Amino acid sequence: MIAPNQSAFVRGRKIEDNTLLAQEIVRGYGRGSISPRCVIKADLQKAFDSLNWKFLLAVLKEVEEVSGRGDPLSPYLFVMAINVLSKLLDVAAFENFFQYHPKYKRVNLTHLCFADDLLIFCKGNVDSIIGVSCVLEKFYEMSGLRLNASKTEIFIAGANDDMRTLVHEVTGFKLGCLPVRYLGVPLVPRKLTEKDCVSLVEKIKLTCWNKACMLLLVKELLMAEMSLWVAWVRFYVFKGVDLCSVESKPSFNWSIRKILKVREEVRPLFSGIADWGKVNAHWLWQEIRGMTVKVEWHKVVWFPMHILKHSLIAWMAILNILPTADRLIRKLLGG
Repeated sequence: MIAPNQSAFVRGRKIEDNTLLAQEIVRGYGRGSISPRCVIKADLQKAFDSLNWKFLLAVLKEVEEVSGRGDPLSPYLFVMAINVLSKLLDVAAFENFFQYHPKYKRVNLTHLCFADDLLIFCKGNVDSIIGVSCVLEKFYEMSGLRLNASKTEIFIAGANDDMRTLVHEVTGFKLGCLPVRYLGVPLVPRKLTEKDCVSLVEKIKLTCWNKACMLLLVKELLMAEMSLWVAWVRFYVFKGVDLCSVESKPSFNWSIRKILKVREEVRPLFSGIADWGKVNAHWLWQEIRGMTVKVEWHKVVWFPMHILKHSLIAWMAILNILPTADRLIRKLLGG
């Protein structure tokens, strides 16, 4: 019912699919010889409270006819409204109202959504960008959700300065520069470095948990679970070769190389599994983490009805891995 482009509030869909795909699309944006392409980081004015009620009722009526249910609540209403935009963008690209982004043409991908975080992809020419802008204007007329052009950023590669200036004058979009943050993750046209991710690294350092998440991506590729990210990897990276047979190449993104590096470790983990539904990040973490004797103070930190944020801070402080003191020292030294 909800287009696969939307990752929020839909069971089984994950935010990391968006971040992985978004990171892939900006790779090589700094090259001078790259073909014209662009990414639009759209900003919708007052996204959650400006929906047209007549439009919403029409969407709900359609949903009720399809599913037999008519009781979704607020965030889900917004997701269903954005689903209309997803269909408009896909139909417009299919009918050549604008051209696909060169990296996503084979999977017919025009955009990614996470609630109201919207990335739109198209070919980097004026006609395609105006085509996308017209679709967004049509959606505003239908739904009441207006694009905030002055806060919408467009990232263009493979085009000259005159073309960039023309796009800005015609659309009002802000000409963006990489890196930029998307869903908390920096999008850079090269390999991510520790400096790029310092704000994330300082929040929490859980190597074992990160490995579990990487193994989960291996499971998704093995099971051919049809997320947009899996479809993209199979078409553009593996090119028809199965996960067990594909050879790692220097041209692959760092995340793909990491996945290929740990794929052998899943053989003993996944052998004999009858219920693949239980294989999630938590299950993998329990399987690979080293089990040790519980410390005497664990009940002080982890207890029934605890507040996760408070317990996590206390746990990191006891283990002397809370980065607050380090940041204060750096600030004092820098000042």
